[in-house]
Amino acid sequence: MRELISRTPAEIGREWDKVALERFHQIVEGRDRSYLYTLCPFFEERASKTDFKSILDVGCGVGYLTHRLASYGV
Repeated sequence: MRELISRTPAEIGREWDKVALERFHQIVEGRDRSYLYTLCPFFEERASKTDFKSILDVGCGVGYLTHRLASYGV
């Protein structure tokens, strides 16, 4: 087992900032197939059956899924 490394929120934020652009490109270029063909359809299918006026996205990454779900809002 690997040792768990504890990080502060600021350290986690800096780490995310370093990889966010690459993560965005992975998603929009279709390189993260599980995200595009499993995760997004799962939430979109549920959103299509829900009457909602707002979405709270916590830990949204680059916001790609939130943007897609927004089209299901009223």
